[in-house]
Amino acid sequence: RLILALTSQQFSAMFESGFAESLEPMTVVDLPDWVDYDAFLLLLFYLYSGSLEGDATNGVALPHKELSPPNEQRALLVCNLLRLSDLYLLGHLKSWCESYLGKEEVLTVYTVCGLLSHADICNAPQLLKVCCFIVRKMSAVIAVMPEWQELPAELQARSLTGLGKEL
Repeated sequence: RLILALTSQQFSAMFESGFAESLEPMTVVDLPDWVDYDAFLLLLFYLYSGSLEGDATNGVALPHKELSPPNEQRALLVCNLLRLSDLYLLGHLKSWCESYLGKEEVLTVYTVCGLLSHADICNAPQLLKVCCFIVRKMSAVIAVMPEWQELPAELQARSLTGLGKEL
């Protein structure tokens, strides 16, 4: 509990402010339906170790497959981790996820619409800005993609103009 409370404002509030979780000897954390088991394990690993980088883990095996090189499955895991970092107010982890998802191996003309939407949902301004840059740069190609048509008009407008929420 101490480590979780020290590393997350959300857990700190849960364990230290008189909620039922702070009074019980053992706590069950109810997770939203969208939480991926592997991403949650990765989150816990991060909270206890302070890192997801191979060298910084001091030889401790990560509770998942390597995150490098990026691929579709690893990017999906990091997308889930980004959403968890937003939920638990973990700014450093959130920035790490945004940087990972903004890599050219992950963020392509084919993935930009999904990542743009995800960045908007997760309040991820760094990733949102990179996605908007790609959208503006490749707008002629992206505008005819079905994924673009499925985005909310307001998000399309913000990404093309660079105006509005966090841009």
